[in-house]
Amino acid sequence: MFQIKTSSIIEARKVIDAMKKHIESHREVSEKINLHKQALNNIILDLDGKKEEEIYERYIKGEVFLVISPKSYPFLTYLYKSKSKFPIEDIKLIEEEDFETLSEKYTLRIKKVNVSFKDVVGMRKLKEEVEKLEKVIGKVPLKGIFLVGVPGTGKTFVAKAIASKLKALYVELDIKEFLGDIERLHKAFSLLEKISEKKKVVVLMDELDKAFYELKGNEGRFLGSLMTILNDLNEEGGYKINGVLIATANNIVKIAEREPAFFRKGRWDYMYFVDLINKEDAIKLGKILTQKFSLPFKDEDIRKIIDKINEEYLSLITEKINMEKDFVFTPAEVTTLFRMLKIKHLSEGKIRVLDIERAIKDIKPIYLTLQKEILAIKSLEDMMVKL
Repeated sequence: MFQIKTSSIIEARKVIDAMKKHIESHREVSEKINLHKQALNNIILDLDGKKEEEIYERYIKGEVFLVISPKSYPFLTYLYKSKSKFPIEDIKLIEEEDFETLSEKYTLRIKKVNVSFKDVVGMRKLKEEVEKLEKVIGKVPLKGIFLVGVPGTGKTFVAKAIASKLKALYVELDIKEFLGDIERLHKAFSLLEKISEKKKVVVLMDELDKAFYELKGNEGRFLGSLMTILNDLNEEGGYKINGVLIATANNIVKIAEREPAFFRKGRWDYMYFVDLINKEDAIKLGKILTQKFSLPFKDEDIRKIIDKINEEYLSLITEKINMEKDFVFTPAEVTTLFRMLKIKHLSEGKIRVLDIERAIKDIKPIYLTLQKEILAIKSLEDMMVKL
C-alpha cells in the first residue's frame, strides 16, 4: 500500500508517476502492468467526482483521506493520511473509557462483555485456536477470523465469548452503516487503532454478506477501500489493531461473485464454516439453558426434549439435504425453545409434555424452511475449515 502525503496536486501527480515505475519494476505483476497503468492514468485525486481544486482545499483542511481508482479497478485503491491528527477530545474519551460517546460519534458499538467461553457449544477447532491466540495477541500481527455458515449457529455469540476470553473490548462494526462513506470508515478504523494502543479489542464485522447485497454499482470504490483496509491490516502502512478482527457471513455467494479475492490465501488467518451442532452438543446446550432459565428439567428430561426435536423434523429434512450432523435445530432455535418453556413455566407454574411438543412444532427449523438457501450456503463450505 502507498501512503501519499502531498502538499499539492502537482506533487500528487508525481507520486502517481512513481507508482507506475514501481509497478514496472515488479516482474510478478507484469501481466497486469497495462491495466494498472491505464487505471493510474485516471487517478488525479478523484473523490466522489469533485474537481481537483475542491479536493485540494479539503486536503489542506485535513478532510481528504483517499486517492481512488476508477471502479473498474477496485484493486487499485491507494490510501493516504491527511495532516490532521487524531482528535485530542477523543483521546480523552478513550482514557475515560467513555465508550458510549465514542460509539455514537464513530457509528460503532463498543462495550465490555462477559460471555463464558464454556457456554459455546461445538466449534472445537476454533476454541483450540483461540487458546493459542491468547498467548500471541500483541506479539504476532493477525489478519483475522472469517466465520461463514448457517444463520443461528452462534457466530455472533462466539465473537463475544472470544472477547471475554481474551479480556478485550468488544466492538461491533456494521459495514452496512458505512456504505458509500469511505472517509467515515477510515475514521472508525483510526479509532480502533487508537483504542487498541491501550486495550485489546475484538472487532466484529457481522453479516458482511448483507453489505455486499446492498452495494450499488457505483459503490465499487467503497468495496475496493474495504478490501485494502483488510489486506493491509497489521501490515506496514495499514491500521494496527491489537486484538482480533472477526467477520461473519451467512451466504458468501454474493461476496464470491463480486470479489473472489476476498477469500484468497493470506486475507484471513482462519476461515471456518459453521454448521449445525451435533446431538451431544445440543444436550449440553440444553443443560446450560436449563440452568440459565431456572427450568425444572433433569438430564434425562433434556435428552428426551432433544430426541423429540429430531423425531419431529429429522426425516423431513434429510429427504432433501444431506445431513452431516445428527441434530436439526440451530443453537438459536434451541435457545428459543427453552425460552418459550421458561415463559410457560412462569405463567402456569408447570411444564407439561404437551407444552413441550407444541413449542417444538411452533419452531420450524431453518434447515426445513430455507432449504434452497441452505444448499447454496453449503455449496461453498469446502472453501473453509469445517467446525
